[in-house]
Amino acid sequence: MGTELKYKTSRKWLVLADKSMLKALIGKLLPYTIIFILLGLLGNVILFRYLEFPFIGSTWQMVLGVILFVLAQQGLGLFLISTLPVLRDSLTLTAIFGTLAISFSGLTFPIEGMLTGIQAWSVVFPLRHYFLIYVSQALTGAGIAASWASYLALIAFVLLPFTLMFRLKKALVRQNYKLD
Repeated sequence: MGTELKYKTSRKWLVLADKSMLKALIGKLLPYTIIFILLGLLGNVILFRYLEFPFIGSTWQMVLGVILFVLAQQGLGLFLISTLPVLRDSLTLTAIFGTLAISFSGLTFPIEGMLTGIQAWSVVFPLRHYFLIYVSQALTGAGIAASWASYLALIAFVLLPFTLMFRLKKALVRQNYKLD
């Protein structure tokens, strides 16, 4: 969406989608969604099948986690470009957000060892919720009841961009991207 804004092709893109944001977004994101889901599933197959990482949970719950994680990341990306509809600004925000996600997801340092105020920030990163699903499924074999909050959080990230979809559509129609 950022490149559509930058190169002023967003009006044409919307016209091709019958001026429907939903059609435009599905047409733009579906190929990436399929590719990223396949990559996520391939990554899990490599980890659990070939590298023999421990896995004692439900395969289908991990598949659901991968699908929701990909959709949540795309939803977050849409939310960020809707918030700052200038490619360079939204990419800067995304880079900062991505760096913090790795730090606050529990991958590099346990969340429980961080200050309480910082622990609270971990919930705003989809990576944290996917990590919790991974731990509950792969390592402990817990049922879906143990991960329901993380699944719901990922669904919330999927729905998040719809709160600002009007803003993105307005930016796509106006095409007031500053090139300086």
